[in-house]
Amino acid sequence: MTVNKDRVELFAAALESDGFKQCKGRLREEIFTEWPPKKVILGHCALGVATQVALDNGLYAEIVEKYGRQFSEGILRAMWTRGDLSPGVAEWYGWGGTNPYLGIDLGSGEEENIASANDAGVSFWDIAQAVRAKWLKDEG
Repeated sequence: MTVNKDRVELFAAALESDGFKQCKGRLREEIFTEWPPKKVILGHCALGVATQVALDNGLYAEIVEKYGRQFSEGILRAMWTRGDLSPGVAEWYGWGGTNPYLGIDLGSGEEENIASANDAGVSFWDIAQAVRAKWLKDEG
């Protein structure tokens, strides 16, 4: 499977932006801020950012077109309850698996995947740099 560099660039740029609050252990979760004023914000892990970027940039429309609006809401709920990417999101990026390996070692002696890097506390910025090094580097 060939990685879609334009889509991976959207993911890396989203990780580098201030548009997402990082969380661990799930694709997204509600985070309650301290009083005052108490409010709820959504936190995303790096794979959750990848999912949101895909949905915002055409995948949601593809799902609705293929399955109809009636079934698309159930598909979306199922996507967000996973611990990894749904196969449809992984395919949208051109990744061969639902938790791609980044090409970085956090000290275990093994290559880390996106979820384990996120949950180990690697910042979105550093994950984005690893994404760029693995999938967006110049081939020439």
